[in-house]
Amino acid sequence: MKKWQQLGIVLFSLTLGFSSTSMITKASSWHKGTPSLIRGTWSYNPKGQVWGQYRIKKASYYSGQMGMSGVKVTGVKYRALGHYKYELTGNGHKNGMYKGGKDTIVVKRQTHYLYVKLPGQTATKYYHGGL
Repeated sequence: MKKWQQLGIVLFSLTLGFSSTSMITKASSWHKGTPSLIRGTWSYNPKGQVWGQYRIKKASYYSGQMGMSGVKVTGVKYRALGHYKYELTGNGHKNGMYKGGKDTIVVKRQTHYLYVKLPGQTATKYYHGGL
């Protein structure tokens, strides 16, 4: 009888041990700030003129398009979507026609280029550097 009790306790302990190790705790996928890989000034110039620009800093980014008011986004957080591909989201501040609110972009870094995709649009190719 004592052997059956010991065997039951051992089996129960093993079952409890295996079930607790099979639980995987996932780290938070969102991180504060911007990835250092994409920081800097990125410009878009289809015909030799600077038409658009992104200035990405540690905790914010600024986007400006030719002839339009610039948009400053603060409180940025990001998550990795793949190899050198990130989703950035933050709070856009009201400026001109832009009403402000939550702002989200998806960026992908390839060598000296940054592809920026806004929701509902195709990605635009920006080169590193600018004015």
